[in-house]
Amino acid sequence: RGRTVIPRKGRAYECGGFQASLPAVGASGSLARPTTDVAVLEAGYSMNQSILIIGATSGIAEAVARLYAEQHARLFLVGRNENKLQTISGDLSARGAKEARIFVMDANDSDRILRMIEAAWEAFGTIDVALVAHGTLPDQRRTEIDIPYCMAEFRTNAESAIACLTGLAGRFESQGKGVIAVIGSVAGDRGRGSNYLYGSAKAAIDTFASGLRARLRVDPDDLGPQFA
Repeated sequence: RGRTVIPRKGRAYECGGFQASLPAVGASGSLARPTTDVAVLEAGYSMNQSILIIGATSGIAEAVARLYAEQHARLFLVGRNENKLQTISGDLSARGAKEARIFVMDANDSDRILRMIEAAWEAFGTIDVALVAHGTLPDQRRTEIDIPYCMAEFRTNAESAIACLTGLAGRFESQGKGVIAVIGSVAGDRGRGSNYLYGSAKAAIDTFASGLRARLRVDPDDLGPQFA
């Protein structure tokens, strides 16, 4: 077991810390080695690993996928923009990915989330690591005056991630091994006038992920929020 590291002031929670861990990524999206748990993180790399990335067109997610591609992992890439997914898939294949499949999905569609999870397991038989990395950065000023926009952004940044984590948890629990990670933010630590809608969404994910970790009975001495 080892800690998972997520960059850009992000938080990651291993909700089922068994064999694999996510690689670390530098603040600019470039690849970087963590200062701790290097052996554990490197031990997570495997030519036979199957990696599910939700929000695969984000900079952090793409950098993570590139590192796994160099280890000849199989990648299942999920996002809204099919053209971007196709471009990233081709790039990852060129970098050494054993497979780089794509799945087009709006994370606000809960039925589609269930189908995505089914498709990922159907594609590879098992998933070793799932990274939930999707989200938006809302216009805070607009959220203060536009209620539908406010609630839509909260749904995208909190509820849809929680839906993904819920679906994934059941699969990993049945599978008996694997890693679930979700990108959070220090914005969720306290309300800030400049981005409190976004912060409240990240706070919701923080609390949910902590509870999910407790449900899956991961040793709290081994795991926890990490910063890079």
